[in-house]
Amino acid sequence: MKKETKILSILIFVAFVIRVLVLWIGRPEFVGWFNHTYYYYVETKGILQNGELPFPDMPLLFYIYAGTSKFLTLMGIEMNTAIVMSTRLWMSIIPSILPIPIYLTIKNIYKEEPLPKWIWIFLFVCPFYPFSILQMPEFLQKNVLGILLLSFFIWQSNIALNKSNLKRLVILVALFLLIVLTHYGTAATTILYVASITITFFMQNSKKVNFKLILGLFSGLSIALTAFYFIDLQRFNRVRYYIDRIYDSSSLGLLFSSGESDKSTAVFILIIPLLIVVFLFKCYKSVRIKLSNENNSFWLTNIIFCYLLILPIYDLELMGRFAIYLGLPVLFVLIYMIRYYLKKTWLKKLILGFLIFGTLIIGFGDIVKGYWDNQNNDIISEDLMKMKDTVGFTKNDLIIARNGVEHISNWFLNTKSCIITSFNTADFHKYNRVFILNPTEGRMSMLSNIHVPSNAIDIYVSEHIELYEIESQPTEWVFNDKGDWINYKKK
Repeated sequence: MKKETKILSILIFVAFVIRVLVLWIGRPEFVGWFNHTYYYYVETKGILQNGELPFPDMPLLFYIYAGTSKFLTLMGIEMNTAIVMSTRLWMSIIPSILPIPIYLTIKNIYKEEPLPKWIWIFLFVCPFYPFSILQMPEFLQKNVLGILLLSFFIWQSNIALNKSNLKRLVILVALFLLIVLTHYGTAATTILYVASITITFFMQNSKKVNFKLILGLFSGLSIALTAFYFIDLQRFNRVRYYIDRIYDSSSLGLLFSSGESDKSTAVFILIIPLLIVVFLFKCYKSVRIKLSNENNSFWLTNIIFCYLLILPIYDLELMGRFAIYLGLPVLFVLIYMIRYYLKKTWLKKLILGFLIFGTLIIGFGDIVKGYWDNQNNDIISEDLMKMKDTVGFTKNDLIIARNGVEHISNWFLNTKSCIITSFNTADFHKYNRVFILNPTEGRMSMLSNIHVPSNAIDIYVSEHIELYEIESQPTEWVFNDKGDWINYKKK
């Protein structure tokens, strides 16, 4: 046990050091136009300055950042620097300790001492969860904490399959509340995991009805929706939005739609995951008599969980969000496959080799991309600061920018900012000046730059930045009776 603890500690330390070097020390403050990291800076600064989040969101991670930043400011570090340091510190720590709940879960599965050597390959993969070196700790920071908490939830639920008592229930409820306060998507994923446990129970006990499981599932859903309604109404409304469009833009809906859509892609998304899950279920079914009751249930739960994360009825965007969590159940399913089902040594080695190779390739690619991005970002950052000095922005200026850029205005330029769908004609009277900020690179259909109206005045135009001022309501923009922007006029 002491040897395993030592190996686990070394693994966590190495993962932490790699992130400190790549994410913290080797990363400038400006990390590109379309990076969500500035959102976390702005939210944390809002707590420190005003005692509340500027934008409604699940608050737990931001308060962790704010508490750490406050401590650093008491040590004499400037606020903005403290915020950057605290976010990068926690994003170096949190994904690096993911092996802890995974190790505890595996120990509960395996029970024998010591763990076989091949298991450590899975624990090596954990702290380098796909895209978790740079991509997730910058773009999806709440997801990172959510994945860690979900891993602890899975560990405790695995114990509960064998030792269900009030203490275990309290722990699970507490973990779920932390998940709800962390991230909307992880809370929904946790509910899907509880649904997987419920389905497993009914499949294995078709003549019994476990009202505790059913009550737990609906209680979790009620707690999550209630929290979203009171803490973040905008995200609560997203539930209704996804329900409204869940069929039409899903792979199943696209397959049977009369419009022009990529039917072959829809068929692929619909059929391939189903075939894989059916194959995994047959593997499980052929060896289930060799398993203990809790291992029997846990293996089947994770197979079902895999499929619930990629159901063909989901909107494709929603499916992509759920797929972020797919690595957790896949990891446990592979452990069961190697231990109980696969007989050929070469096949086991092939899977383990693929895990190592895939992790190294993804990690190396993440690091190299970050290195090359840094060089270009330094140039853009200098241009951004030059624009700031030239224009002389104030806190009473408003900058309209595309999604992903607006928080750069908040953080680096110290102005108010919004995306165009939040703009209102009253803002012309509310703010001293109204600007449009368009980056000149990364023009994409999903994240298109703001259409510059004819009455816009060129303020600053360079190789990387286009800044315009608008003093009155553009005739090319369409507003409703309340003054809210609703569209551009068709040419």
